[in-house]
Parts: sequence; structure tokens; C-alpha cells
Amino acid sequence: MNPIFGNRLTLKETVLNIRLITKLLLLILIISSTKSLAQTTVSSKIASSFGDSEERWTDNFVWIDGGDLDFELNMEVGLHFENLNIPSGVTINSAYIQFTADEVNTGISTLNIYAEAVDNPLIWTSNSGDISARTKTTVYEQWSPPDWNTIGERGNAQKTSDISSVIQEIVDRPGYSSSNAINIIISYVAGTRRADSYDAGVLSSVPELFVSYSDAQEPTAPTLSSQTQTDTTVDLNWTASTDNVAVTGYRVYKDGILETTLGNVLTYQVTGLTASTSYDFKVTALDAANNESVDSNTLNIATNTSSGGGSGNWTLNNQNVYYNAGNVGIGTSTPDEKLAVNGSIHTKEVRVNLDNWSDFVFEKDYKLPSLEEVENHIKEKGHLKDIPSAKEVEEKGVFLGEMDSKLLQKIEELTLYTIQQQKEIQKQEKEIEELKLLVGKLIESKK
Repeated sequence: MNPIFGNRLTLKETVLNIRLITKLLLLILIISSTKSLAQTTVSSKIASSFGDSEERWTDNFVWIDGGDLDFELNMEVGLHFENLNIPSGVTINSAYIQFTADEVNTGISTLNIYAEAVDNPLIWTSNSGDISARTKTTVYEQWSPPDWNTIGERGNAQKTSDISSVIQEIVDRPGYSSSNAINIIISYVAGTRRADSYDAGVLSSVPELFVSYSDAQEPTAPTLSSQTQTDTTVDLNWTASTDNVAVTGYRVYKDGILETTLGNVLTYQVTGLTASTSYDFKVTALDAANNESVDSNTLNIATNTSSGGGSGNWTLNNQNVYYNAGNVGIGTSTPDEKLAVNGSIHTKEVRVNLDNWSDFVFEKDYKLPSLEEVENHIKEKGHLKDIPSAKEVEEKGVFLGEMDSKLLQKIEELTLYTIQQQKEIQKQEKEIEELKLLVGKLIESKK
């Protein structure tokens, strides 16, 4: 008989079953409440002579160009790390500094590791007492490195204890931002260890800070709105959300059910809806760690009544569909012309009706600009006369029909220039022939 579901249970079996059920419920609770957080690991090496520094407590003398870092009696070491790009508000999971042994050092050694308690610390200087004058974090971690038995060793023995709590205090500061530097201060407690510095001259042996963090901060909620709907579609748009790292996308919900997951866009058209029906819409924002914001405001939108053969404001007449109420947008909810397309158009041909074509160039009273005038205009304006500049095209676009007419005008003007040039060439050729005859006669007369 099943010990859980049987009719008769001993006291011992009952206790065991209660414990089993409790563990199962606890496991279900943990699984349902646990969010998988993406972990990111970054690192930064000392990048200059001023990036690592030593100070002697007895007289506050500071070295910035020594070939090693002395973790020994009366000494304090400062390290400056840049370009870590750790976002504010993240959770620091682990952090440590990797050193390289400069000497063989054995025996007990104890060091306290702090950070400088400022938002964006300055790099070290050679000023007297520069390290000891800096404000340290409240939190520190103690490191007791094992024996360093080999010069040049760069392994676990030269890796500090976890200093995630120290880094956490820095990134939790209200004025901290991801572009800020982080200064580490290591103070002597006991023993001796000597590590390579930047000025040892070997890039692979310089101190390097490693930090692993995860992002548990959700983006801000967007604000949802809509101005356009038909009998089968609703156009949604929303404000951009913000995040401590970056917003990567949005989710659209219809009547409480996920409609779609989008990239980092701010508009979406819901299709396939039923005419004369109300729907509830809301949007949430996502970040790279898949944190989801709270819901936006909920929009209740009723689709338009079906117009029989048409859709919304559209009218179907035999095989023709037309719309006279306003502008039509494809890929845009704010069309500024009868048809506005935010994207490419693939067609075999475009027909444009024009009232004014450019054949006026061939009329007798047309004043053809001289080439000198054309050259001066180009030098002054940077483009041909009657042709829009690159800036104007970028800001306002071009009307294809008008632009075709202007381009043809320039071609026709170029044709006139070519005809003029040909006439000049023919005239010059005639003059050359006449000169040849005169020269020939002169030569004959001299004989």
C-alpha cells in the first residue's frame, strides 16, 4: 500500500511523509522564485607608471616607478584600474586581483584590501602621503597569501581573496557610474610579499583586477499609447524605458497573454483582430539579463466597425480599394503625405505627372549661364544652380518628378554647351587650315 496515499499510516510514516512534502513544497518555491541571472566578467590591468604606487608609512615617501610592489612592514600599495565598465546597481558576485611573484617569499603574510571611497578616483601621484591621504572604504577584506616559491609565478598563490564586498561598496555609491575608475589600497599587516609592478616592463605580469557581476535591476516601465486602429488592427507606441545597463527589447501583451517579444523598438501593429471588439494592451521592457519591468499602463481599445467589403476607413468598389479621409502610412503611424512609406519600395515602374517639363532650355529667349557663372556658383555654393544641396536633400528629401525635370534641364544645358564647343572647334579648325595655306605660300615665296 502506498505509504503516502494509503488508508493506514504509522506515526513514523506520517512524520516522514510530512517531511517529504515539506521538502517538495520548498523546492517548488525555490524553483518558482529563482531568476536566472546572466553573469558578466570584466578585467582591467594597470596601464601606466602612475597606475601603481607605494608609500612608506614612516615618512610618507611615495614611489610611482619602482619595478616591484612591496607588501611589507610600514608599506601601503595603491592600484588604479580603469575601463572596467561595471554598471551601477549590479550585484558583484566575485572579485580578485591577480599578481605575479617578483621574489621568492615564504612565511606568514597578512594584508588588508580596501578601495578608495570616492565615486571616480584620481590616478596616483608622487606627492608625499598620496596613498594614506585617500579615504578608504568602510568594508575591507583580509588576504593571507601562501608561500611564493617561484619568481614569475602567476597563479592561485598570487590571487587575492575575494574582494567582491569592497567593489560592491563602490558601485553602490550614488555618484558612481560605469565609466568611473576604481582605486584599490592594500595595507600591510604582517609578513612580506613582493609582486611585479607596471614598471617591471612585462605587460603579462602587471596586476589585473577581475570582477564578475550579475544584473538584477529591472528596467523602468514604458508608457503605452495608441492613436490609430482599424477594424482588424491596432497601432501601439510607447516611451523608451531606461535601465542601469541597457534596454534590449519589449514584450507586448494582449488581454494578459504575450502577443510578441520585440527588439529595441517603440512601435508595434497588432493584427488579426476582430471588428467592434475591445482589447486590453500593455507593454513591458527587457534588459540583457532578461529582467522584465513592471507593466505599462493598460490601454483598452475597441476596434472599428467593419465596413462590409472594406476595412475601417477603406472602401471597396468592385475591384478598387480607396481611402479619401486622410493620409496612408506604411511602416509609420504619422504619414505626412497621401502615401508615406518608411522603407523600400519594389516596383517595375513609377509614373509621375508633371505640368512643367524642362524643354524651355531650348527656347530662343532662354539665357544659358556662361561656364564662368557655373564655375563661380559651384565654388560658392558647392552644388549646381537649381539643384538642391546634400543638406537640403537629407533634411527634406526630393520630389522625383521635380528632380527628374531639373536633371534633364542640366542635361539639356550640357547639350547646348557641347554644341557651342563643337562650333568653336569647327571654327578653330577652319582658321588652322587657313593659317596652313598662308604659311605654305610664305614658304614658296622665299624659295
